[in-house]
Amino acid sequence: MHIQLDAGDLHGWRVVRLVGDLDVFAAPDLTTALTDEVDDWAARRTPGADAPGAAALDGGLVVDLQQVPFVDSSGLGVLLGAYRRAQAAGFPVRVVSTSEELTTTLMMMGLTSVLPVHPDLDSATAPGAPPDDGAS
Repeated sequence: MHIQLDAGDLHGWRVVRLVGDLDVFAAPDLTTALTDEVDDWAARRTPGADAPGAAALDGGLVVDLQQVPFVDSSGLGVLLGAYRRAQAAGFPVRVVSTSEELTTTLMMMGLTSVLPVHPDLDSATAPGAPPDDGAS
């Protein structure tokens, strides 16, 4: 894979941290990896799947792009694919990015309504936090 992926749980959300360029070279492997993450999260959120006393898994998927310096149209397609799969499974997707360029690109393409951008993991995973408007 041309991009590094690290995943873990935070505040009842599945957080996928990416490092590297999210481009045409990384897209095929990342599509597979994000599909697996979404499917795994959906299975873990299924009623009756969690053990008594387990932490609530009521959040969705957060894709942390803070260490991603470049995203091309293939990368945006991967993010949209993950969003569609998560929507079908019944949970939201949020993006964490401090890149003004990426946030502007998402806003100009009208994608912040489906991929809300947050400035940090805490705001993206805060319990009951409304989705950001993408203007951060």
